[in-house]
Amino acid sequence: MVSKQELDNSLEYMRSRGFNSHNAALYVISKTFLGTPIQNPEQIISLWNSTQQNDGRWIDGMTDMFVTHRILIGYYLLNSVPQKSLAPFMSNYDTLQEVINYTQLHEVRNVYHVIFGWSLYYWKYPAWLNSLYEYIEQDLSWTTTTDYHKTTHILYSYVIGRHPWPNLDGIINTALGLQKADGSWPPMFNRPVYSTSIMISMLKQIQQLYPGHRQTEIQNALDKTVNWVSNSYHTTTYGGKTLGYFGNVLDMENALFSGILAAGQNGLLNVNVDMTFADIVQKLQASYIDRYPDTGT
Repeated sequence: MVSKQELDNSLEYMRSRGFNSHNAALYVISKTFLGTPIQNPEQIISLWNSTQQNDGRWIDGMTDMFVTHRILIGYYLLNSVPQKSLAPFMSNYDTLQEVINYTQLHEVRNVYHVIFGWSLYYWKYPAWLNSLYEYIEQDLSWTTTTDYHKTTHILYSYVIGRHPWPNLDGIINTALGLQKADGSWPPMFNRPVYSTSIMISMLKQIQQLYPGHRQTEIQNALDKTVNWVSNSYHTTTYGGKTLGYFGNVLDMENALFSGILAAGQNGLLNVNVDMTFADIVQKLQASYIDRYPDTGT
């Protein structure tokens, strides 16, 4: 049985070993999903403050905006803000062309890094957002590709902007068609738990954002994932405590964060995993209405 306490024990074990700024963000996000208390959050905030670059970004072996946007989520969850201004770094993404350049360098699926980063720092949607959707929708092959990593990650941009998903039925048909008999999806990058977790997240997003649309089919697909995710769960004992983890890629993102995403959305864990980012979107939309009161109530 997947255990919230065992997963929390693992998160605390990872923290006790010491982690970098990016894993600290994954720790905070995972703890928030589980609803377990974060002890000494000021230590994590101090870590982020000490590793922030002079232009505001964070660097951790991945694209800078990817790491930065996740750390900004962490600050938000800890009710804090970065010590230094991110304006110099964000100025690289002031225009649609600059953002398109990012998609050409890091693939269009990764443009959500920029949208999240910008929105979480300024707490408003970037002015180029609707034009970006038009750019993305010039070619909708991404909605039905077998590269579901691309599909799911492009859709993060649509989720945070609450923009209508193009070719919704095509997205659903492809997702259901790719699901294996055991309930999982063909693993990408030799990361089976991560791979299945992002598809579970996408199907849950559809359930929540499009209630009533093909709900029975989607729920059946989610139910099929339960045994596979449960069988991917393992435990070990360290320091007198039982530590839980998923799969065989033993790092924070795959063994804990991704597993919690999966089990927290298919019913194995009674926790609050919301990949529609409802609280963040509510704050962004409230900010928009405050600035433009004639556009809504």
